Amino acid sequence: MRHEIPDSGVISRKFDGKFNYNAWPSVITLPDGTLLCAWSGDRVQHICPFGKVLAARSTDGGKTWTPPYKILDTPLDDRDAGLTAANGKVYLTSFTNSREMQKYYAELYNFPPAEKAANYGYLERVSDEDELRFLGATLAVSNDNGYTFSTPEVLPVTTPHGLLKTKSGRLLMIGRAFDDRAKTAFPKLPEGIYSMEIGADGKTFGAPRLIAESPAGMLYCEPHAALLPDDTIVLGIRLQGDNGLFTIHQCFSFDDGETFTEPRPTGFDGSPPHYLVHSSGALVLTYARRNTPQAEIARISLDGGKTYGDEIILSDLSSDWDLGYPCTAEAPDSSLVTVYYEKHAPGEKNAIRFTRWKIAD
Repeated sequence: MRHEIPDSGVISRKFDGKFNYNAWPSVITLPDGTLLCAWSGDRVQHICPFGKVLAARSTDGGKTWTPPYKILDTPLDDRDAGLTAANGKVYLTSFTNSREMQKYYAELYNFPPAEKAANYGYLERVSDEDELRFLGATLAVSNDNGYTFSTPEVLPVTTPHGLLKTKSGRLLMIGRAFDDRAKTAFPKLPEGIYSMEIGADGKTFGAPRLIAESPAGMLYCEPHAALLPDDTIVLGIRLQGDNGLFTIHQCFSFDDGETFTEPRPTGFDGSPPHYLVHSSGALVLTYARRNTPQAEIARISLDGGKTYGDEIILSDLSSDWDLGYPCTAEAPDSSLVTVYYEKHAPGEKNAIRFTRWKIAD
């Protein structure tokens, strides 16, 4: 299948001030054709206690975007931003890091003294009650097409790109068991990938059900799933290891998400996965390669994820490994808009960027 890449651009980038790091975006198409993008922004760096979830909108197929606006800001570090439009609502997923985890990373990476002092000073203002209330994966709901969101509920599984709506209409949150160094309001789950059924109100939940345990010596995390035209569910999972492995395992469900096949390697160099089922029926997989040469990558499958075409490079301009999480939405004219984060010059902070492209027979 042929493809065209007409243009790329910036959704959010800051050059001044301290709070100018952006990362981990998602994008969806709303029922009226508006594109809604969300990400973790107003940060100091990749790990810091100041993150909040920002959003921007496009009404012209991703060519131009509104200024960012805030949609989630708990007392903890709000990371990732998954979006799902279903049931006349927009569902927002994110997750938080504990105060102890923030301090652990500040020491591990030897933050500069002034930055460490600022982080510790802020964390001292977060109470035990705040941490117990908001630590974990978060789920908030919008009834006004993504302008405002409810106070989030907290869940024990986390995923970067949002929920799945199945053939029967169920909402599933498929994610990794939340793992942190601090106590949470829910019992800790054994390491692995789980599925949870979410009520349409975003406030009622089923019990977590194990899909796959992490392989020995490896880590499964950051899954994403899509419903194919034949009602099969395709699920991709980030697999990483201490040896530098950073790839995707993939599996399928043929019974509305009740059970999944054993995850199998794709062999692709990069992760985490995001799937979009295009109006043509093609399955679009996007992911990022953090090994050299770094890139934001797409592949197209015409057989429901059984096989994929060659790499499509959407961007190869990143100045280092800190990039990725590409996520794709279909614009009203059937073109594709992929959002991701990266920086293009040493010394810059990460920006939220987009690439507009097309697939054709």
